[in-house]
Amino acid sequence: HNYSTRKNGRLDASSTGMFGRFNDVRKFKQVKDGLSQTLMIGETLPAQCAYGGAFAPNFSLASTSIPINTFETCPRPPGCHNRGCGFKSQHPGGSHFCMGDGSVRLVNESVDYRAINNMGTRDGGEVPPERL
Repeated sequence: HNYSTRKNGRLDASSTGMFGRFNDVRKFKQVKDGLSQTLMIGETLPAQCAYGGAFAPNFSLASTSIPINTFETCPRPPGCHNRGCGFKSQHPGGSHFCMGDGSVRLVNESVDYRAINNMGTRDGGEVPPERL
């Protein structure tokens, strides 16, 4: 599961995250914010996310622009396909993320989602919060 810092989840050349479409290759040396400070992969619940994977390979499954553990209800079950998806888990308190250096962190759901969004960029120069 990859992610994008764009709310619409669209992965393209203007995406500020690590992953892009097709042959848009990003290298570790392009991560100016530091690999240990940059989100690469995050935990989410497939039942809460309509896009991603083989169905829509040019979209991310989840976005850092939605607060952690934000659960949505489907207005018209069973097919809610027009909604964003944030990172979430079934355990209380937060969601796990893999950083660019390979470490895994539990990021607290009370952390301002804008700080998490900033950690999703590869070269924005943002400083992450001291406590995740």
